[in-house]
Amino acid sequence: MSSCLVQDGRNGFIENVVTGHECKTDSAFSIGKQFSALLALKRYCFYMAMGMVVAIILEKKIVYFISPGAENTDEVLKLVKERAKELGIGTVILASTRGFTAEKALESLQGLKLVVVGIDRERFSKETEEKLKQKSFPLVFSHEVAYQYSEEMKSAFRRFSQGVKVAVEDAVIACIGKIVEDGAEVISLAGSSRGADTAIVVKAASDFHSIKVREIICMPR
Repeated sequence: MSSCLVQDGRNGFIENVVTGHECKTDSAFSIGKQFSALLALKRYCFYMAMGMVVAIILEKKIVYFISPGAENTDEVLKLVKERAKELGIGTVILASTRGFTAEKALESLQGLKLVVVGIDRERFSKETEEKLKQKSFPLVFSHEVAYQYSEEMKSAFRRFSQGVKVAVEDAVIACIGKIVEDGAEVISLAGSSRGADTAIVVKAASDFHSIKVREIICMPR
């Protein structure tokens, strides 16, 4: 259950709308895919008809870890599963160099489609690769995909965290590899070294100038 504030910027009127209805539409008025699209649209049209300047505000929780590292992996996966259910997202992209995070995700994120992005085949666990293959989960390696990630852009995303930089990168790689469609809303998770400490909701794209970070689920402080 979440709350949404509908505010009239002209006179300060605020309405608090609380609903548990899931929404599977991409309507501009769907309010994060977890509020009724019909309710949102009716409210919006009503306020506009009254000449109000309307701001629809979605309130969400962000979890900040005191320090980066693999010890945060289990909590990241728990938060990802919760947010995926809230938003109706079915695909999770995750960074996994040797297979540690992928193994954890196979246990924790059942019911979701996993897209695993490694660095190179030689470093990735053959046992984990076989498990992913049995479930028909895609496994792609960044060294096998041609793309350009400018140092300026890497630096900009690292200002949030190393995990944000990698999570964005992996979403682009998944699109370039035709594993995820451009424009799809997915969750991407990554870490600072081993394991995971960062998760974001993104509107995926096959180039770094078009990808959109929709939400931060968690990251190191």
